Amino acid sequence: MTIITILAVVFMLSLLIFIHELGHFLAAYKFGIKVEEFAIGMGPIFFKRDSKKFKTKFTLRIIPIGGFCKIKGENGENSDEKDSFGSKKIWKRAVVLSAGVFLNLLLAILFFYFSSILGTSQIITEDTLNQKGVTINSYRPIITLPSDGSLEDQLMQVYYLNKINDIDFSETMISNAMEYLENNEVNTFMVEDSFGEEKEIKVTSNYSGDPIENSYVATDIGFINSGIIKYSPIQAFPQAFIETGRSLNDMFFGIKYLFSNIFSGSGVPDGFAGPVGIAVVTKNFISQGFGVYIHWIAIVSLNLFLINLLPFPALDGGRLVFLAVEAIRGKPVKQEIEGWVNLAGFGLLMLLMIIITYKDIIRFIT
Repeated sequence: MTIITILAVVFMLSLLIFIHELGHFLAAYKFGIKVEEFAIGMGPIFFKRDSKKFKTKFTLRIIPIGGFCKIKGENGENSDEKDSFGSKKIWKRAVVLSAGVFLNLLLAILFFYFSSILGTSQIITEDTLNQKGVTINSYRPIITLPSDGSLEDQLMQVYYLNKINDIDFSETMISNAMEYLENNEVNTFMVEDSFGEEKEIKVTSNYSGDPIENSYVATDIGFINSGIIKYSPIQAFPQAFIETGRSLNDMFFGIKYLFSNIFSGSGVPDGFAGPVGIAVVTKNFISQGFGVYIHWIAIVSLNLFLINLLPFPALDGGRLVFLAVEAIRGKPVKQEIEGWVNLAGFGLLMLLMIIITYKDIIRFIT
């Protein structure tokens, strides 16, 4: 992994966590809740500054990934003090808990907007070709191979087309590749998945002899135009919201698919990336241009927005559930119970992360 990739991953994760914690900080400050420390990074402190205006200690820490916003009384202590989290009305506490994820949402929309102007990778349709204010900078053909019908296999059978018989088709319209196939019986495809891994496949076309083992028939393969598309600043505005809605829909489906597999006993499906997978994908996207890179940051930010809103212990959504229970009961849940529930939820999340990271390591490193 190159230095550029490492820096790109560190910048992305640091930015997203900073924005998330900034949301909590601004909401807490707005409602008169003291933030004892606002930290960027993790580990030992190498720089700090006490702000009289915000009554907060701002710190920079050695490990440049992560960060936190330490809010006074966020775990139920000092609830009788005016500047404590626990002393505020339920709706104010809910806003503070939600502010981080909604800044992640705003960042995603903003980055979708700028990536649309700079140019990002998209499927190219007839509507795209005829749309005003749209420029196609380059083409990147995609093929889809036959699958066993499961969603997991369908996702794994989507590839970028690089070469056919050592002829480069990586920056052409898909019609050029299809025209070439009509005049050749047996072809060797070099394809690449979204993680940048290449593999070779055999494809037969206009072939009348015996079937060739481990080969695909050209008529069973899907051919799709994609490429780097730029929008005018005016056209990019609705495109940012379209992309946000489309991505959220895909993420809802992915989360549903993940939990249905886990609860059915099938385990964590392939296609879900942990830190290693995110780094590999980031490396691939950097090579496609800055617009593609910030589009990827927007997607990860949107993931943080959605995942953190899930009503699961240890997440912001889980803490909102406890506030809802407090509103219904008229009194808060005992802090010991909430603490144990959040600890259990955190443990399950860490277990899930370990499993996904292990699968990443098996796939990308070993």
